[in-house]
Amino acid sequence: MSIRFAAAVLVIVCDVPHLISAQTAPRSEDAVAKRIAQLGDANYRVREQAGRALVRIGGPALPALNRAARTSPLLETKRRIEILVERIEFNLLAVEAKNWQMLDSPYYVKDRLVQILTRKPDLSDDQIVAAVYLITVNRTPTKKETARALAKFAEANSRTIAALQIARPLIQSKEANADLIYSYLQVVNAAETPNFSDRYTRTNEAMTRFGTALSKAARTNANRADLAFLFVLSRFPRPREFGRGGSTSPDLSNAPAALKLVRALWDKAELMRLR
Repeated sequence: MSIRFAAAVLVIVCDVPHLISAQTAPRSEDAVAKRIAQLGDANYRVREQAGRALVRIGGPALPALNRAARTSPLLETKRRIEILVERIEFNLLAVEAKNWQMLDSPYYVKDRLVQILTRKPDLSDDQIVAAVYLITVNRTPTKKETARALAKFAEANSRTIAALQIARPLIQSKEANADLIYSYLQVVNAAETPNFSDRYTRTNEAMTRFGTALSKAARTNANRADLAFLFVLSRFPRPREFGRGGSTSPDLSNAPAALKLVRALWDKAELMRLR
C-alpha cells in the first residue's frame, strides 16, 4: 500500500459538518439494528435506503455493523455490510485528516499508522497502542499511558480513528521524533523511481539514512527491532525472530547492524509484495 494513501483520503469531498452532526446526534440502537436488518431485504430500494441511512449515522453505527458482519449467515449481506463499514471509516478518516492538516507535524506520521492498521487489522488493542507510541516517540507506553489509551479504544467506534487521536498529541510533544518516519518515507519514494539504475542508487542511499536514524531512535534494542519490523513489515517481530525465544540479537545502536536488519526485512517485504 503506497504512502500516497493520504492523498486519496484528503481528496474525498464530503459534507463534513453534516458528517459530524450525524456522528454526534443521539441514535437508538433499535434504529441502527432496523437499518442493518434492511440490508438483507429482497427489495433493492430498501437495501439502498438502509445503506445511505447507516452512512449518515456514521461512527455510532460501526459497532453494530461489525457485529453483524461477523454473524451474518448470508455472504452477499456480509459483503454489503463490509462495504458500508469501509465507507464510514473512510469518511471518518477524512474528518480526522483535517485535524492533522491543522497541525505543524508532518502528515506521514498519520499515513504510516494508517498503513499499519490497514495491513494488519488483527493487531490487538495493546499492540496498536504500543505501535502508536513507538512510531511517534520511539518508546513503549507506560502502564498508565496504556490504560488511558485502552480506555479510549473501548469508547471508540473505530480503532483507526482512536489510534490517530492518541497519536496527535504525542507527535506534538517534546518527545516526538519524526526524523525516523521521514527517512523511511524517503526509502519508499526512492523505491518508486521509474529508472532501475536510479532506483537502486536512491533506495540504497535512503536505506542507509534510515538505518542510521533507526540506530539513534529508540532507548532499547528491542524497541529498535520493533520499529524496523513495524516500518517495513507493518507488524511486530514474531517469537522466534530477532532475538526472541532465546536467540542472540545484534546491537541495533550500531548503524551497520541496523542497516543490515532493514535490508533483510525490505527484501522479505519485496518477496511478499507487502511494500
